[in-house]
Amino acid sequence: MLTKRVPWLLAVIAIFFVLRAPVLAADPAAQLAAGIQEVITAAVATGPIVAVSGKSVEVEPLRAFYEGRAFAPVWVDATGLNERGQALLRGFDAAGRDGLVPADYDPGSSARGTGDILHLATTDVGLSAALLRYAFDIRRGRAVPEKMDENQRIAPRPIDPSQVLAGAVAAPDIEAYLALLAPADPFYLGLRQALDRYSAIAVAGGWPAIPAGGKLAVGVTDGRVYDLRRRLQISGDLAGDPLMTSSNRFDEGLREGVRRFQQRHGLAATGEVNAATLKDLNVPVAVRINQILINLERARWLPEDLGDPYVLVNMAAFELDVVQAGKSVLRMAVVVGERDKETPVFSDEISYIEINPYWNVPKSIAYKEKLPQLRRNPYALVGQNIRVFAPGGGAIDPATVDWSTVGASFPYRLRQEPGPKNALGRIKFMFPNPYDVYMHDTPSRSLFKRQVRAFSHGCIRVEKPMELAEFLLGASWTRTRIQRTIDAGKNVAVALPRPVPVHLVYLTAWVDAAGVLQFRDDLYNRDARLVAALDASRE
Repeated sequence: MLTKRVPWLLAVIAIFFVLRAPVLAADPAAQLAAGIQEVITAAVATGPIVAVSGKSVEVEPLRAFYEGRAFAPVWVDATGLNERGQALLRGFDAAGRDGLVPADYDPGSSARGTGDILHLATTDVGLSAALLRYAFDIRRGRAVPEKMDENQRIAPRPIDPSQVLAGAVAAPDIEAYLALLAPADPFYLGLRQALDRYSAIAVAGGWPAIPAGGKLAVGVTDGRVYDLRRRLQISGDLAGDPLMTSSNRFDEGLREGVRRFQQRHGLAATGEVNAATLKDLNVPVAVRINQILINLERARWLPEDLGDPYVLVNMAAFELDVVQAGKSVLRMAVVVGERDKETPVFSDEISYIEINPYWNVPKSIAYKEKLPQLRRNPYALVGQNIRVFAPGGGAIDPATVDWSTVGASFPYRLRQEPGPKNALGRIKFMFPNPYDVYMHDTPSRSLFKRQVRAFSHGCIRVEKPMELAEFLLGASWTRTRIQRTIDAGKNVAVALPRPVPVHLVYLTAWVDAAGVLQFRDDLYNRDARLVAALDASRE
């Protein structure tokens, strides 16, 4: 409710009783209009906040907005809500299509009917405040990423409250205007369409659970195959009408449906139903809808302009995409941080590439992993091509240090020289950031064959570093030239012709460039944290 525990209401009520006193105005309609304007004046004069369904909205933009129109109402007239006010409420009632909660934009019960001067005026201010809350929620999201997780540093989309209010006044169609406030990027629009489709599946009763049992594969005849066929038809992984399904035999067509399902869920696409596939098949539609809602919120955190081209790394999918002119032009597997060394979420720009990079061993790795080796043998790191540097000085003989006395402060600097054993491989992609995270090649190529690829200390290892470097550096740096520079063995930094945006995201549900809805497991348990933050945002 708008009026719940709002300090400025006391002033409004006092003015209301004054306005109820006999006046000399000859025109009752003019008297009513003047009364509404006086109450609006008082309502936006007291601030600093207006509450909408228990959540605060800054009053200053409302004050400036109403001052600019001599405190005349926007959404009401003498009889109650005008057509624009009714349209605005209809727009709020439809907020569920964007994964929002319509009740969050309810300015109070008085907005649903007629009323006296107090109700009319407070309804008008309440609707304007609700519009601002809606605009911020749909464009920026309801949760604050940094408060929820220190590994998420996201610049919010810019919003000018005065423009939101002025735009609403000028818009010929309020409901269409509200729709324009939503993000228009393919990530958001794809998930919103997926929400519509999965909500319809839920209304129709969802999909059947498939009983446990042996592996289902081509040639098997089993009563569970009937349920499997219906399950895949309902989710769109298999052609055909689920109401007409009758076959209990696992054929080649069903195998392709299973493969499609597995590909959409990040599973090994064998076309056979094993325990892992059965587990994902039996996730209820309500859980998948909640996953879509969570990722709609994340889609609101993306920059308004992703860039062209841009690089997107989705940690939950262990994938990197290079997108140009709206199409994926290069895709590859990546290795991301282990569960206790999460790769952070943020956007930046790749500004240069290092060929034959040095690896300055992070202090935490030096202390936890390298120091025990040095204590056993001071020359243990020589075979790894790692040199030891004195604090603030040059390279030293590691045998001159009593490593048993060195502790967590680890004052020495360890640097791995360029070469085939370098942990960063032969190419490093730099976008300087507070987390000191970057993308790089790796000598550990076998990890790219794993389904779950969370093995790094937080940086991102890329499967196709040569192809990525060739794309980013442009025509002047052919693959032959890059390889020649690698073969020379010297460390070389090459600036990109122009910086390329890079977005490190965490999407456990999204619609890919082919229009296919994808789901992935919650590697870092960030979905649960986001659900808690969204619930807290409504308290």
